[in-house]
Amino acid sequence: MPDRMVETISDLLKRIQEGRQNLKAQSAVFEDFSSAVVRRNQACQVWSELVRIPLPEEEPACGEAKRERERRQSEYERLYEETSALWRKEEEVTAFMEPFANDVALLADRLPFKPEWDGYRQALGRLRVRDLGAWADPPTCPDLETLELRLGEMLDLAVESQPVRTSPDLGQRRQREPDLETGRERIPLPDSLRAELTTDVLEQRTAITSVEVVREREEGAGPLDSAAGEAPESFSGGDLAGVPKDWLSRFIQQHPGTTFADIKHSANVHTADFQKWRRGKLKPDSVMSKRIEDVLSGATPLKKKPPKPRPE
Repeated sequence: MPDRMVETISDLLKRIQEGRQNLKAQSAVFEDFSSAVVRRNQACQVWSELVRIPLPEEEPACGEAKRERERRQSEYERLYEETSALWRKEEEVTAFMEPFANDVALLADRLPFKPEWDGYRQALGRLRVRDLGAWADPPTCPDLETLELRLGEMLDLAVESQPVRTSPDLGQRRQREPDLETGRERIPLPDSLRAELTTDVLEQRTAITSVEVVREREEGAGPLDSAAGEAPESFSGGDLAGVPKDWLSRFIQQHPGTTFADIKHSANVHTADFQKWRRGKLKPDSVMSKRIEDVLSGATPLKKKPPKPRPE
């Protein structure tokens, strides 16, 4: 369920961006429709005023007045058809709004019955995302922007709620190395290895598993001394350098007990931006990158993320 929810929320956020881009690209349709409505209404007013004027009794004035009525009526009917055609085209451009709103309502109905989700269920039901003004640039209705904020918070919560995944061959490795356990007491892992395992769990849908991390270190950086708590050479000493995952591993090694949630909380960034930075997909000169790196460099103090209040 958490995996499915992450995909659903991410898809809705993507559709918001696509919808805005589509409306911006088709803005001429709305402008043409508005102009056509003004011309149609003006033609209707002129024709209506002519109809209310009595026809002259004598010719040729009577014939000219009739012909003028017919001309104005024809002009109004032509503009009416033009406006109707533009209205149908506008409906095609905005056709995505109805299924989008239905999917938002469906997401609200399928949220878990847990206290941390109750507020979102109520909030989503109040938002008017079918309103064209919510999609305008600038918007005349704030509901779509509010929805975008709530979906971002829900995505963070859904990611944090995902269960820890283990590699399918973990059991086989334990069979090959039965000396990893002594009776019922497990040998503790070094801080650096624990940090890397945490990285892989939070990254979701990556092919790197806990066993592969251990194997990679054994082949590339030499065996770890679990008794001495030694870390691989690539994670020891030096200034912040290398790929973001190495920075994080070194930082967590130097600050035992620190979690990614603590770093995100200290940097005041969303999970989505944090994950982009870890994968190297966030611009180095962006505000979010600087916030994260300020925490890792010590420029911004590290703060523990406060625990979520539990219902009594």
